[in-house]
Amino acid sequence: MAKAREAYSTRERADLLLLNLAKLRSEVSAIEAHYGILKADYT
Repeated sequence: MAKAREAYSTRERADLLLLNLAKLRSEVSAIEAHYGILKADYT
């Protein structure tokens, strides 16, 4: 039972890390888009 709980916990952490990575990627995309607009307006 302990091994199953440990495997589930590891799976949960992996899923959470992947979710956080996806969020960061979307935030970076939004920041890059905003930077592109600001750069175009500045030059």
